[in-house]
Amino acid sequence: MNGDPGLYIWLLPLSFVVAAVGAVTGGQSLVTVPLLMMMGLPPHQAIATNMFAVTFLSLGGTVGFMRSRTLAPPLIGRLGWWLALITLLTSAVGAALTAHISEHAVRLFVPLSMLVFAVMLPFSSPSETQPPAPWRRSLGFVLTAVLGVYGGAYSGGYTTLLTLVCTTLLGISLLRAVALTKFINLFSCAVATLVFGFAGMVQWRLGASMGAVMFVGALVGARVAADVPARALRLFFSVGVVVMAAFLLLR
Repeated sequence: MNGDPGLYIWLLPLSFVVAAVGAVTGGQSLVTVPLLMMMGLPPHQAIATNMFAVTFLSLGGTVGFMRSRTLAPPLIGRLGWWLALITLLTSAVGAALTAHISEHAVRLFVPLSMLVFAVMLPFSSPSETQPPAPWRRSLGFVLTAVLGVYGGAYSGGYTTLLTLVCTTLLGISLLRAVALTKFINLFSCAVATLVFGFAGMVQWRLGASMGAVMFVGALVGARVAADVPARALRLFFSVGVVVMAAFLLLR
């Protein structure tokens, strides 16, 4: 790889920080993919290598939330497994389509979607005792499929958007949605990594180094999130979404 060798010094510490924060807000790929490109990786290799690393982040987040009992196996539920299955299939399609996605379209779609859902979040009052209306649930499944394609193709902001779909359309509380999306993203990243791997796009050693650090960072982030009051978590999540969206739009 070409690029600034000094960036290597920042790669692993930054991977830990974005994993810890990303365990709650998502969006870590919006930082790590550009950094890998600055280090000299071609865009497709940067996306593929980051996808491999984020697989470990998703695993760490899932384990962390399970250890805190936020995502005990019974809490995954039938809905969670259906969302994971939809994501597994659509993310494979997304990974295969990566080479054909317009960079301009991605840069515009992600921040605008984040802002729309971030505006909706404060007005949503998800209740697991009051199931959402059928049309909202159906729309939630459709958007999960659409986002699965995007998640397999790039992943930047994917779990953020999926968390917002879960809270605003599927009637899932924010903390559980944050935890559940890490479980779902594990399927997205794993199948996308397989597709990228067969295409020879993954830098395995670099991705494994990032992944090991991200796994630990996600464990820490999940543990902290489980102790944060619901109102503070919603505020932190909303602010994080708006900041990431503004950053992308102003680039």
